[in-house]
Amino acid sequence: MADLADAAGISTVHCNRVVQELRRRELIECEGRLIQIRDWEGWQRAGDLRHDYLQLRKI
Repeated sequence: MADLADAAGISTVHCNRVVQELRRRELIECEGRLIQIRDWEGWQRAGDLRHDYLQLRKI
């Protein structure tokens, strides 16, 4: 979690709390060092993101 917190520019404690909330809302799934987005639309709503914000293509 420390690497993720560092990349996001937040504390490890805050990162852990955010990740736990996202898991509780079933928006992400964590397995070891892998974090998978389970609900893309929910993820976008939670982050108030536009569909083209990250310029990603759906696979």
